[in-house]
Amino acid sequence: MKKITEIKHRMLESFKNGVLSEKPHFFLTMQWNVYNCLRWINARIRRLTFVKKNLLRKCDVVLINLPKHEPLTIFPIGIASLAAYLERNGINVLTVDMNSQFIGKRLLSILISVKKPKIVGLSAITCQANSAYQLGNYLKERIPSTKLVYGGVHPSALPKEPFSKGSADFVVICEGEETLLEVYKSLEGTLDISKIRGLAYKDGNGKVMQNPPRTPINDIDSLPMPAYHLFDVYSYTIDIHIHPYNLALAMDLMTSRGCPHNCSYCSSPFLYKRKVRFRSPEKILEEIEFLIKKYGFKTFHFHDDDFLLNPKRIERLCHLIINKKLDIDFICLTNIDTLINHTSIIPLLKKAGCVGIEFGIESVNKEVLNNINKSQNTKSLLRIANILEKEGITPMYLIMSFNPGETLYSSYETTKMINTLTKGKNINVSYYLHPHHHNHCLGMLTTPYPGSKLYETAKKQGLVLNNDYDYYMPLYMNFVPFSFLNDVPIKLKNLDYRRFVDEISKYKRAILCHVTGRLRIFHGNYDLDYSEYTKFLYELYSLCDGKRSVKTISGVLLKKTGNTSLGYSCIGLRFLAMFGIISSKR
Repeated sequence: MKKITEIKHRMLESFKNGVLSEKPHFFLTMQWNVYNCLRWINARIRRLTFVKKNLLRKCDVVLINLPKHEPLTIFPIGIASLAAYLERNGINVLTVDMNSQFIGKRLLSILISVKKPKIVGLSAITCQANSAYQLGNYLKERIPSTKLVYGGVHPSALPKEPFSKGSADFVVICEGEETLLEVYKSLEGTLDISKIRGLAYKDGNGKVMQNPPRTPINDIDSLPMPAYHLFDVYSYTIDIHIHPYNLALAMDLMTSRGCPHNCSYCSSPFLYKRKVRFRSPEKILEEIEFLIKKYGFKTFHFHDDDFLLNPKRIERLCHLIINKKLDIDFICLTNIDTLINHTSIIPLLKKAGCVGIEFGIESVNKEVLNNINKSQNTKSLLRIANILEKEGITPMYLIMSFNPGETLYSSYETTKMINTLTKGKNINVSYYLHPHHHNHCLGMLTTPYPGSKLYETAKKQGLVLNNDYDYYMPLYMNFVPFSFLNDVPIKLKNLDYRRFVDEISKYKRAILCHVTGRLRIFHGNYDLDYSEYTKFLYELYSLCDGKRSVKTISGVLLKKTGNTSLGYSCIGLRFLAMFGIISSKR
């Protein structure tokens, strides 16, 4: 199983590289067919392994990780933590990951009807919400006695929705360990449901009731290690972005809960009220050593919102790793303001195995940063980039396109800064627009997630282009701010078609990354025409006369072609601004 997974990942990486290097079509077709064959074999082995492993197991609670339109299968830390907590309290748990185990709803319903668990838990972020509701309705229709408990970020933000859309019996709001255990006890008749904090439920009249919020667990060291034994840990594609580590066996780790920052696009302020709780270095080391000895992992991604927030804790952890002589590589995420105040820790991080640090800079434009409640300055960015380069740690800059306040010119500003930060290393200007295509710069598209402040203000600040939860991911165009739509583009270069094509060809690899797209690569639609997209960009360029706004230009193209979406045009114009071909009139 482990070997097939490794081969499959390498074949996929080879296929993606083939797309970007424009290998012949027949070669790509062959590679894609081999990859799909391995994927088919892998899926059936995992399904059979799952059934064989769990057929005779007693099961009190089933916890399900729902499918999503995302090519990477990320280890579900939340479900694994819930499972471990329930097991410690004597409850038999079965975990089902519909992403990695290829378990369909029919097999799942048969399993649940045979096992007859007291609780079926459905955990969902926004892009999984529709799948959760569809599965919940399916299970309720076939097994009416099933008690459905929803949890996760999305149900926590919109606790009434699972009742109206997904046949919910209960919704666990925010942190779930203690609440879910108490729901289980209430079904055994030992606890009054109305007394359980952090829970929504229906009363005898069918009215949705919401109990007072639960106080978060202060001592998270008291929680057990995630229940790794309930998952096929080798089936997850943890992408830590840095070649060659992105093909290594890697695992996500969470060493804290919460974030003190107040970014408008993030749901963390709602979930954790900007308070942070930390695990001790000793507990973190214990988990790392367990994963090394039990599963052979040597590459880790610390998934904390701000890993370096407590520098003394991280210093202690680094010393423990070094003293234990653990040969590991890891990356982490932090805030520029956090690291700029503690640069002395960087050499120690490197010695402990740090190979990369992610920074969510989003933009360098002051208006955009003010709108999203972020504070940073270019001097800090440049200083950190230089220090990390000297230490041999790769900085990774997470960019977010189309935040409120963004214009064509601010897009160019951010691109220019990225080029300065990376000193031109393998960067094709717009390469960071889509995530996971470039080692240094990752890009996301702004999405108004439920629970975030942007969700509440999005319709006042711009156009929400998509209401389908399936596509509420940073890969998809879901939101465009009025600041961008109302911007009036002007040409910075006067180019006929031939010269335009020559100019655009400098960024061909970047455009190919966007045109193929990460999801399209995974879905196999790789025979996309670069020349056609170049013609589309030239049409956009031709309409930039200093009189028409972005929104007007998009409308002209829509009438002309009949199939060009507003979001598609906005991305194209953003490309041209990033290339320095057009800019804002004002």
